[in-house]
Amino acid sequence: MIRLEYPKVLPHIMAPFEDVNGTMKMHRESIVGHLSSYDFTTGVRQLLPLLRSLASTTNDWSIEEFRDPSSTELVCRKNVHFRDIASSEFELGTDALISLEYRVLYSSAFEVPILLIRDQNSAGGSLSTNTFLAFLSAYTTALYYSSTPLLLGLSQIEHPHLGIPYYQFHPCRTAQLMQETLSVPFSCNFSHAVRYLLLWLSLVCSPLGVDIPKDLVLSAQRLEL
Repeated sequence: MIRLEYPKVLPHIMAPFEDVNGTMKMHRESIVGHLSSYDFTTGVRQLLPLLRSLASTTNDWSIEEFRDPSSTELVCRKNVHFRDIASSEFELGTDALISLEYRVLYSSAFEVPILLIRDQNSAGGSLSTNTFLAFLSAYTTALYYSSTPLLLGLSQIEHPHLGIPYYQFHPCRTAQLMQETLSVPFSCNFSHAVRYLLLWLSLVCSPLGVDIPKDLVLSAQRLEL
């Protein structure tokens, strides 16, 4: 184990740390808006059975584990028929089936969750970027009527383990968003990590098409009286 020595001249920076048995330990919960890798992994595993028990039957929730580097991902898969949306905007038949895959990963650089999205048609191919963004906007009512341009936060990256392209919702402002959200006193039975993830899912993933059980979100938003 490598022991790090921290300068004593920066007490304001060292506030989130404490000395335990001669080593430095960080309290991630004190850094409001961020989530540690440990809390993310723990929270995802605690959240999965809740999502499975309350989510719509059209959503398939699972956890996938990877190594080198180690990664735990919360995955949601669902199928969408073009006949269920304003299909006249697209050059596909009304019976076309699109499979959507949402992956929630942990960003070590930003210390927050990050969302990846991928689409696939029945032939195994993907929609063009313009068609996919138009499809996503038409499919998700929240995006269609929203004044916030969430789609501008999407960019293509390659999955670090699977080696296939995904659309990433960039996490650069996630910590600020979560800091503002978590600043409200609350009273619920969820752990800090589960509540953080539930609120993040409702704010970031739900507008992009992920169905989050309403009862779970309301429980996480319950104010302290």
